[in-house]
Amino acid sequence: MSDDFEETWRGLYAPVIRYWGVYVRLYAQKNDSSIVEGYWDRSGKKWTFKEVVPAGIAGLPTAGLAATMVGQEETHLFFVDNEGRIREIGIHGNYGDKPKPGPLDKLRLKTSRPISVVPLNQHRAANEMASNILREYKWNSCGHEKWEPTHSFKWTDFGPLTADVKFVNMSKWMSPSNELSIRGFYQNSEGYLVELRYDDGFWGTGFLHQKVPITDPPSSVAFTPIANDLYTAPKLAVFYKQDNKVYQMKKEGRDGYWYGPYEQTTDEEVEKGNIAGVGALTEHQDQHLFISEKGNKFVHRYQILGGSWAKEVVDFND
Repeated sequence: MSDDFEETWRGLYAPVIRYWGVYVRLYAQKNDSSIVEGYWDRSGKKWTFKEVVPAGIAGLPTAGLAATMVGQEETHLFFVDNEGRIREIGIHGNYGDKPKPGPLDKLRLKTSRPISVVPLNQHRAANEMASNILREYKWNSCGHEKWEPTHSFKWTDFGPLTADVKFVNMSKWMSPSNELSIRGFYQNSEGYLVELRYDDGFWGTGFLHQKVPITDPPSSVAFTPIANDLYTAPKLAVFYKQDNKVYQMKKEGRDGYWYGPYEQTTDEEVEKGNIAGVGALTEHQDQHLFISEKGNKFVHRYQILGGSWAKEVVDFND
């Protein structure tokens, strides 16, 4: 296997977190195309791993990997299979520990682009990028029995530099449906990170692209958004990687200003892979960053209960 191939697949991580941060589940594709789940308990700070998708089903590398937690225990995993279809499996909650097909399973798409999924109260919306169009699908667990397309719109700000697109929920906890709020991010052709806003039923563009500096010439960066504290004043951070450094932008509230960038960490592992992140949705300031390494390894940087950042290097073959 070439280094270029490893560079492609090993950046695909999909983390989910129990709402108040007591555990994290991390989904990653191994080099035999299987997908494993890592479970991390905050109290013991130990990882355990199990296979949730056997080899031969997901594309290698899969074009997309996304996961969401609905309610307290129900976890759904999304990936693109070796025939170019979006697959959905339920792993926990109503589905038990044995993975079972979810409502979106085998959705046929003519795309090799990434996917992202966001939980919104009792709703789940999956978003995928095809060509130069962003498509949104929504699943309503209050009676509908299938996923339905809701929005489709073209990229703004000169189009994307990379295919990556990532979304987070910014809705305040238990807010009524007319206050649903989503934030999405991609890197445009000038190298800036662009913020997409969904508020009160309408999509628009935010202001992150006015704050994040770019390289000359523009180059692709790995990035991940993390939302926190949807109980009181929703907080949002975007972490992005340049060389061997990770920088952080942050804001508070739906309409707050972006501050930064701040240097979050510098170490040699950072330059070796992509990053993914997740944060607790309650007032606990839990944040987790996952930086991929070669050989089925990853760097786990985490901040729990508002404390200082810690770091561990994990091999999910162990």
